[in-house]
Amino acid sequence: MFTVKRFVWCGRGNPLHLKFAYLLIFALALCFAFEYLGTGAHQQLLYASHKVNLLGAIGQPITSGRKENTLCASKFEQTNLSEEHGRTVSLEGYYGRLGNKLTSMRKMIGFAELNSCHIALPPGILKGWNHESRYFVNSASFDRERIQECKSKSGKDWFYLKGSKSKCYLDVMRRYFNVNATHALGWKCNPTAFAALHVRSGDVARGGFSDSLGVYVPGKVHKGYALYPTSYYLSVINNIRSRKGPKYDFVVFCEDLRNPTCGFFQKFGTLDKRVKVRIGEPLIDDVRLMLCAEEVATSRGTFSTVFQLSTQLRMTHEYVVAAVRIPQCIHRLNATNSSSQLESGVTQHWMLSASESRYYENSTGVWKNTGLQRDVVNRHFEMTSCQLGE
Repeated sequence: MFTVKRFVWCGRGNPLHLKFAYLLIFALALCFAFEYLGTGAHQQLLYASHKVNLLGAIGQPITSGRKENTLCASKFEQTNLSEEHGRTVSLEGYYGRLGNKLTSMRKMIGFAELNSCHIALPPGILKGWNHESRYFVNSASFDRERIQECKSKSGKDWFYLKGSKSKCYLDVMRRYFNVNATHALGWKCNPTAFAALHVRSGDVARGGFSDSLGVYVPGKVHKGYALYPTSYYLSVINNIRSRKGPKYDFVVFCEDLRNPTCGFFQKFGTLDKRVKVRIGEPLIDDVRLMLCAEEVATSRGTFSTVFQLSTQLRMTHEYVVAAVRIPQCIHRLNATNSSSQLESGVTQHWMLSASESRYYENSTGVWKNTGLQRDVVNRHFEMTSCQLGE
């Protein structure tokens, strides 16, 4: 610009020189504009490309690249030092088993987000796993008048707490359990895809045969936790094989052999070598495998919340009493499991015959684990399925 000014001054009084100077100024301004717009356009192109890369392939979301996870990581800093600021929430005494524990954690973390509290995760959430960094420091500012809200509660109180929706629950718990795109509970996932079938047993299937009476004698069970039919799990296998082919692997998880479905698969696994059955293995090892599964079949109860932690999951299967295809299976009726928290597709399975479905519900609706009910669980039922939103 200094050179241009000097040139104009030297040419003062000469119209030709003035015209040339104006043309030179206009050319320089035009070049500057093109350079500025070109750089901006280039940056926009890079930004658009970056957004595409974060999405990954269709059906393969890259969880670690999501904006909300980045925000949660900056909001809650993981540390191995307890924060003594009088604004820490924690849990004293668990309520139920692993599924209930995670539900309590979700409510507690949601409360911490709302009230700007620090988080102190209790030890022993999952037996065998104790991360040295159980504390998450909340970077948000807080209202000193509400500081008393940040305190410990029992597992039962957190479980039944209302109105504590959480955006950072999955991020916090995945960091605590070392779950990411390649690992689960610190172990690297096998690249070979497989499906996990969770069959609930144990507390809902207590009982045994009486040698003296020659009949099955049920133990104490929860009346609201009827077992799913064995045919549901076979429907899951058929559905996956129709899409993935006959060489796809399955792992069936059973706490014990009390559930008749587990006894069925124990025998079925000797015939079909692609179906592996795990019975009574350590829970931490089972959870590691489950979190590496590409597809899962859920059982009744809160254990399905475990699968929310997975970053490998692509399809969740669930049993429903009935499904209404208006349109194409999107609406649900009497769904027994909610997969709204899951970051995957959902396939529902139900009995093709309405009369058989009613019979099953009437026979098992009030669960007592009787010999007759257990027989009904293992009977053959024609099943059908569809993917939500298909």
